[in-house]
Amino acid sequence: MPLLPKLSILLAICLGSIPQLSFSQQKIVSDVASERQLERAIDFDNKVQNLIGRTFWLKPNLKAIGRVVFYEAPSEDAINFPVDKETSFVAIGYERSAHFRYLKVELSDGRTGYLQLNWSNIGNDKIDKPIEFLLDDKTTIFEYADYIYPGPPTEFLKSYWAKRPKERQDSKPKSPPRIGMTEAQVLASSWGKPSSVNTTVTVYGNSEQWVYGYGMYVYFRNGKVSAIQY
Repeated sequence: MPLLPKLSILLAICLGSIPQLSFSQQKIVSDVASERQLERAIDFDNKVQNLIGRTFWLKPNLKAIGRVVFYEAPSEDAINFPVDKETSFVAIGYERSAHFRYLKVELSDGRTGYLQLNWSNIGNDKIDKPIEFLLDDKTTIFEYADYIYPGPPTEFLKSYWAKRPKERQDSKPKSPPRIGMTEAQVLASSWGKPSSVNTTVTVYGNSEQWVYGYGMYVYFRNGKVSAIQY
């Protein structure tokens, strides 16, 4: 961060126009590029702190393209391990590395793990869900994805589908996206609606990147699928 903006932030903190930062928030000041990013980072940090002490459940989807994994240490270079049977875990801490943020958890079998948080796009957007895989009542459930549940999975799914009787009745197996599909066909595929869309306009035409999370992307050129990444 340039010296003057950093000094202006610290002065504002001293004068009371920005709430006093926690110790973990103070460390964020060193690696954000603007006051706006600092605000997003503080908002993210507060949301993660609110997760500490909560219990979550994991019901692994062994057919999922993007599996939920835990790391043995708060580092992208650490060994990671998936969980292959239903389990619960408690959020017990919050750790950070040079480029990522991690939720420290204790699994029901006594193991400690680190869950990578949804931090990577903090420079561009406010992050609503620090845990990308966490289900809520607004989440659309896809057959290809792995999820973390805010409560016991059986009870959560019973309540979830009770609010969507027609959606469950119509939920027949669908095919994944394929090269050459139109946007309407991708929306009707098993991947459905993307979480966000990035558009590029050039003299050669328009292209779009549909972002689904879990490392999954669909690329369009002039209205048709040109590439798929997962």
